Amino acid sequence: MMKFYDVFPISFLRLTQICHKLHLEVLSAIAIGLGLQPRYFDDYCGERDNNLRLLHYPSVPKTVFDNENQARAGSHTGNFS
Repeated sequence: MMKFYDVFPISFLRLTQICHKLHLEVLSAIAIGLGLQPRYFDDYCGERDNNLRLLHYPSVPKTVFDNENQARAGSHTGNFS
């Protein structure tokens, strides 16, 4: 029987491949909406230089958020997240 740590890298690689395909399809829809050729953006996305972070936030006391210091990953602004 395969263990989680044996399967995870393969599964995660497959997930990133699926996300990349979806990324291209979304950009294709945007291109069409802008009156461009459907695959206009594909050449800009060949490197797969995107980030996919798996974050896990375990429970913490509410007081952790009372100070101004950042307790978790910062908010995402100016892009899709």
